[in-house]
Amino acid sequence: QLEHKGKDIDKCQSTEQLNTVLREEALRLASICKQNTSIELTNPLVESTKKYILAHYHQALSISSIAESLNVSHSYLMATFKKETQQTINQYLIDVRINKAKQLLLNSSITQTAYDVGFNNSNYFSTVFKKQTGLTPKSYQQKAKADS
Repeated sequence: QLEHKGKDIDKCQSTEQLNTVLREEALRLASICKQNTSIELTNPLVESTKKYILAHYHQALSISSIAESLNVSHSYLMATFKKETQQTINQYLIDVRINKAKQLLLNSSITQTAYDVGFNNSNYFSTVFKKQTGLTPKSYQQKAKADS
């Protein structure tokens, strides 16, 4: 493909012809990038937010505290994260906490797991866990033990 374009460029006899060849190639490449879903351009603020949550999920987190730590406004952080990920920061935080809880439940009590992943109420943890996974934490533990 590049050799072919190089030959096309060599054949150009005017700046207009060269511009046409380059514009066509730029449009072709832009189309490929647009179609290629594996190329994912992520916003650095979203990446920083995710890293912060992964490092601090076990603590009491609020959107305000995350925004403050990243030196951005609360509303800008929420809007940017939602636009880029199609989920809220709180939804992402819950996903992280529940995924970590799944690991911890294999060797810890429900109450201890709840506290270890940032919930300060084991009943609320159980409610959220069931909503996310379809199983209560106890059922999840029992299923995991039966599967192993």
